[in-house]
Amino acid sequence: SVNTIECHDKFEECEAVVCDIIKKIRNGVRYKDILIIARDINSYEGIIDCELENNGLPFFMSRRTDITTKPLFKLILAALAIKNKGWRFNDVISYLKTGLVGVTFDDCDVLENYASAWNINGRRWYDGIDWNMNPDGFVEKISDDGAELLNKANEIRNRIVPPLVKFFDSIGGTTVADITVALYDFLCELNIKEQIEKKALECRQ
Repeated sequence: SVNTIECHDKFEECEAVVCDIIKKIRNGVRYKDILIIARDINSYEGIIDCELENNGLPFFMSRRTDITTKPLFKLILAALAIKNKGWRFNDVISYLKTGLVGVTFDDCDVLENYASAWNINGRRWYDGIDWNMNPDGFVEKISDDGAELLNKANEIRNRIVPPLVKFFDSIGGTTVADITVALYDFLCELNIKEQIEKKALECRQ
């Protein structure tokens, strides 16, 4: 059966919903069989959850989120942006900052600072020629710290670029099916499955 209740505002709506849930629970309905659906759940935030908590009702609140904000999809979109927009600095850094390419955030900072200082874009990312610009700027001699940063920047670059180049080479002028397989192979090469499982375990803990 379907029942309709008219309420004056969201507070009365939430009170009515909670009262109905309590009645159902007392009649033997299980918590897991109850679902509250709202067109815009965000507009009820701070009302429905408080009402449920105040009455000791366990719940999980799911909100709609933009899928492009999720690390895996940000990774895919950033990788495609690197290809389509010619290896722009911002796209490469966005790709690194997804946290799914095997680069720590400290390493990301090293590469970002170096590439920003020397305005690295386009072929300079993937031409295979080691960078030799001084991290210390326009000075004749490179310091010990500068030499260490330069080696680190090249090492990080040599880790992140080959999988991208291989992926881009595999999707040129091919069918949607071929591109999908190439994308899957690319994600496998980055050990995405293992990384997501690790992050999921960390969240559960």
